[in-house]
Amino acid sequence: MISPTHGVNRFPTVTLLEDPDSRTDIGSVTAPFTVADSTTLLIGDFVYIAATGVTKSATAGNYTGTRSGIVVGGDSFNAGNGKDQVIFNSALIGSTAGTAGQRVWVAIGGAAWAIANGTLNTIGTRVIAGGTSGRVAAGTTAGGVIGITLTTAANAADPVKILIQPQ
Repeated sequence: MISPTHGVNRFPTVTLLEDPDSRTDIGSVTAPFTVADSTTLLIGDFVYIAATGVTKSATAGNYTGTRSGIVVGGDSFNAGNGKDQVIFNSALIGSTAGTAGQRVWVAIGGAAWAIANGTLNTIGTRVIAGGTSGRVAAGTTAGGVIGITLTTAANAADPVKILIQPQ
């Protein structure tokens, strides 16, 4: 079990929801984390846990040897009731989930929507950090693979559903 860090005192949560885009079940194990200094995280960002909180990078090597996941919610989605929401809707990919010092929810296992760095034509493609910070791309960097694609993406910034496979 991954213990949440950086001042957040909640344990990982299993979230099962219906995906409104495909009307199929989608779910993941999520955990809350604080956003690192000077970082804005988006729904769908591929992130890793750093010393100051969760952050993102365009360099696959930065994810090696760390816990990583996909941002699926946060302080920007609290619906006015003080409770964060976990988002499993590809239409919200790229929306701000949280900024420096705020809490975001990160999917650390299961399925979640990510942001593609470019074309991902084949279901089952292994993905790593892409050339743009927070995005995923095809690759096999040892220790940097987050999972495999469950859908395809035709263009950069398109949503792609990922089966997260913790390292």
